[in-house]
Amino acid sequence: MRFRRVLAVAIIAPLALAAFGCQATSECKNCKDIVVGVPWSAPETHTYTLTEDGDARGTVELSVEKADGGFVLHQKASDDKGNSDESSVTVDAVTLKPLDSTRTIIDSSEKRVAESTYEDVDKDTCSSGRIVHVKQTTFKPPDAEKPDSTRSNPMCVPEHAYDNDASLFTWRAITFDRFESMSYVTVLADRRNTQIVTLRVRNEEQLQTASGTVDAWRVDIDSPSGAQRAWFASSDDHRLLRYDNGTTVFEIQK
Repeated sequence: MRFRRVLAVAIIAPLALAAFGCQATSECKNCKDIVVGVPWSAPETHTYTLTEDGDARGTVELSVEKADGGFVLHQKASDDKGNSDESSVTVDAVTLKPLDSTRTIIDSSEKRVAESTYEDVDKDTCSSGRIVHVKQTTFKPPDAEKPDSTRSNPMCVPEHAYDNDASLFTWRAITFDRFESMSYVTVLADRRNTQIVTLRVRNEEQLQTASGTVDAWRVDIDSPSGAQRAWFASSDDHRLLRYDNGTTVFEIQK
């Protein structure tokens, strides 16, 4: 199994890359900020099994650490073949809007690193007043000392936007009420693309986990790349219990 995109938590399907230049998208009239409160107590770590078609493929670790004025949201997927997909996103402590992020994907043929820094700018530069600087570096083979290629470009960030690599954390911070629906923009900085994501809170269900039966909210996630589902604990921490992106499934172990 290739881990090249296994942790692209909100959008995993191939994308038609969009060049936004210096004009933020205004396509989503119903988008809004979705974070209503931070549910976790940092530091925090949860581990998950990663399965595909019912077969174990690897492990996933999600963790939260405190940072100056914010949190570092870290996730790593790995398998026994040395493939890994790791990201860290620093976010504002209240809004969970991104400040910077790094993502490193390693397989047998290459290592790809994407480093992103978000910046507030005047609206003549970008209509939303916010851009992200993206530096992408590829190493072939993965242990090469010098990069095979490097590119760096800014991208305009629309309003009501969150970093895609923080999605499994951001979704914990929404309003959990039956039939609650909300849309926002996800930023795939390493692909220089944005997409509109809609979350729909469904029913409370009882979910079987490794530690027993847990009351959980089911959330349906829709985007142009397809439909996904996630289950979050009904308790105040709203920890992620299960995530199904249509290809792979994460299930909490501890």
